[in-house]
Amino acid sequence: MKKILISSHDPLLVKNLSGLITGMGYIVDVVDQSSFAIKKAIYGDVDLIVIDSRTFGLSARETLEIIRYLSPDLPCVVLDPDNRHEFNELINIINLEKKGSFLRVKEIIF
Repeated sequence: MKKILISSHDPLLVKNLSGLITGMGYIVDVVDQSSFAIKKAIYGDVDLIVIDSRTFGLSARETLEIIRYLSPDLPCVVLDPDNRHEFNELINIINLEKKGSFLRVKEIIF
């Protein structure tokens, strides 16, 4: 089963997003610090990372740059305050897995 990591310290975002993702049949892991997300990326423990721009530690952009350098094929999506409650694009990305495997998400969603 695929595992999706949510990197956020916002309990409402984590609750809503993890509920949606779990309901789609995925395992959800949650960290509240960017360093933990980077560690999970290094060890290959996740299939997709959702980075909230308000995660403790490094900025979302810095976290994404490090993850892309260390694990260039790992899909990542960044949510910022303007789009974090618009889950349609994220759900579309997750649904792509049902057709095969996660696509490599190149762009930051801002």
